[in-house]
Amino acid sequence: MANYDSLRDYRFDDPDLIEFTQHVCDSMTRDITNFGVFGITALAVTNLETLVSAFEIFPTDDYIMQDVKSATLSKDQKIEEMKVIIRQMAARVALHWGNNSPKYKSLGIADMSKLSDAAFLSMARMVYAFMFENKTELAAEGLTTGMLTDMDTKIDALDDAKREQIEKLSFREEKTEERVGKGNEVYGYVTKYCDIGKTIWNGVNAAKYGDYVIYGTGGGGAVVAPTNFAYNFAANLFSWDAQAAATSYQLEASDNGVDWSEIYAGADATHVYIPASGVVKHYRVRARNASGFGAYAAELVFAYYDSLAASANIAAGLSGSDFPPIVNVNWDAVAGATEYRVYRSIVPATQPAGTYILITTTADTMFAEPGVELKRMYYYVVGINSYRTGADSAAAWVDVPANPA
Repeated sequence: MANYDSLRDYRFDDPDLIEFTQHVCDSMTRDITNFGVFGITALAVTNLETLVSAFEIFPTDDYIMQDVKSATLSKDQKIEEMKVIIRQMAARVALHWGNNSPKYKSLGIADMSKLSDAAFLSMARMVYAFMFENKTELAAEGLTTGMLTDMDTKIDALDDAKREQIEKLSFREEKTEERVGKGNEVYGYVTKYCDIGKTIWNGVNAAKYGDYVIYGTGGGGAVVAPTNFAYNFAANLFSWDAQAAATSYQLEASDNGVDWSEIYAGADATHVYIPASGVVKHYRVRARNASGFGAYAAELVFAYYDSLAASANIAAGLSGSDFPPIVNVNWDAVAGATEYRVYRSIVPATQPAGTYILITTTADTMFAEPGVELKRMYYYVVGINSYRTGADSAAAWVDVPANPA
């Protein structure tokens, strides 16, 4: 989204502009005789009141953003559903031709979590086309025409959901631009009338002069949105760049991005804070000085985890008609984990596990490799993220038979 804050003619919140404009209208009504000397009549006050009333009821970005978030959630849910379908389709290819076959590798599903939405849609269509082309051969692995029809329908639904998200984002841009224009129009009249009001009362009445002083543009300089707003998960520390013009900062949290509560107010540009574990929350910060608050930094949205559980339901099995067979290991996702370390121990068949070694780190909840003849292959996994290492999963094992040839 464009930085429309930079296009605004004022550097304080819209509610503050509305409140101050209403105060100026009241002051002008009181002083309308004095304003008449400058050609400003009661009609000018009425027109400004009409403008600011329309601006006050204009939908806020927070309100419009709810539709954007809803569309994004719908799109993300459809992507996750499609990932499950793609993995199931890929499993059939692995069963029929093997994990190391050119056909399996041509599916290109290893890095699904790293694909953009557009790239994921393209990959999903490619997988569908592959499965449709090979539906006769893959019927032995349970592929049906109904499954293909369902996949095709859900790809179309995902495409529609992505288009809906783009439309909502475009509508937000349009309304934000319109809101900025309305705010600048109100502010233009306010600055003009305040200049007249200060001229009228300069050296005559300090209190009435003060009614026309616009705060937020003077003092130690206007404060702007803090830069480099970040959270250090390892240190449990919020931080942002200090501003020379700021005297303090306000840090807020929200469960939904709409209703906010203050969690810190002070002069430091850091704050130690341990969020509730496993809860997605929104965070924002802004600076202030005697002139008022500046704009908010871009929101941070994340869930913090004070620990990572052990992955459940780990299982190992063999697939493929070639020798050696493919060992497939699967496990349940762990909340908060972004990757998984896979450990393996290879011992003679029927023997207990020996020394485990780390063999790979993957973002998927599955791993495959060729088996070793007449060996028992043990595996366990550990979920990790940038600041936590989870508990070890239970071990799963599989015996690899001798070469029947």
